[in-house]
Amino acid sequence: MRDHYLKSIRIENFRGISKGILEDFQDINIFIGRNNTGKSSVLEALYLFLTDGHVDFLDRRSLRVVVTRRGWYGTETVSHLFTDPNSPSIIEGGNTQGRKDKFSLSISIPYSTELSYAKEAGLDINRTVCLKADKNDRALYRFYISSEGKTHYFILDEGYFTGRRSNTLFIDDLLVKSFGEPEKIYSVILKLGGRDVLDRVLSVLRDRYPDVRDVTPLQIGDRWVLHVLYEDRSIPFYSMGDGFKLAFTYVMLSSLVRGGYLIIEEPEQHQHPGSLDLILKALYRAARNNDVQIFISTHDIRVLDRFIELAKEEGGVLVKVYKLSLEDNILKATTFDLEELYTYRKELEIDLRL
Repeated sequence: MRDHYLKSIRIENFRGISKGILEDFQDINIFIGRNNTGKSSVLEALYLFLTDGHVDFLDRRSLRVVVTRRGWYGTETVSHLFTDPNSPSIIEGGNTQGRKDKFSLSISIPYSTELSYAKEAGLDINRTVCLKADKNDRALYRFYISSEGKTHYFILDEGYFTGRRSNTLFIDDLLVKSFGEPEKIYSVILKLGGRDVLDRVLSVLRDRYPDVRDVTPLQIGDRWVLHVLYEDRSIPFYSMGDGFKLAFTYVMLSSLVRGGYLIIEEPEQHQHPGSLDLILKALYRAARNNDVQIFISTHDIRVLDRFIELAKEEGGVLVKVYKLSLEDNILKATTFDLEELYTYRKELEIDLRL
């Protein structure tokens, strides 16, 4: 286990979880369970805690992502961040060195001086809700969001964020689809990771597409179009199969972060077996080679099976499974290490299908 890895998390009054503790995190941590057992809420709590609800590796406002990612239906959406909106959400984590930190979020009374700036930023201040974020009881910022979903941050402690860059990325279906044109994906790779990251992406892709030599823009008419290069030909990225295109985006995102955290929601969505295999291999290698701790939710037994296979084939990574349940809003978990997975696999497969 790396020194910076998260070892445990305590969640209180967040989404449908009134209380819950998850402990003994490993390199790759997989959350399973039936619908409405808290899997997505645990991922969101991890995301907020690891980013302070501020910005993630792609400079996305992580609190805004969490507030809006399940759908936006006005300021009432905000109240559903809490089991009880009259009390703060508390997310407390401990790392492998024994350090504990606490992130808390609460609904706050808007400040009149801040509302004038929020109005200038285009928010309808008559239909705006304010959230206050603290870290270890230190006020970090207030977050305003209007009924139209427009947001504005007021940083209360500039010194806390100076020189900090979050090394956390939450990958879900919405993020993958947001990239749109493949040239945007390629630009992100080179801007944030350079050629080294592109080479890591290609090394994973070649496990399934061994003839691929490179991915690069080539000029067609008056525009540059991303192409996949083979030894004897090039094919526009747009002409590749959907499986290849989705896998490329997931693998790219999984390869960007080093020395940080990846949070993945249901990577099996819209994937056929070949592309899912590439995604899981990229995640495994990120944990093994890039000093990345990974948290994944899934409904698909293929995810567990592939990580079991990769652990046998490549080694160097500890995998743990958390079967979650919610009883009267109390989060509970039954845990399995790799050896226990062999024994209980059939039971887990039946449960994942429900």
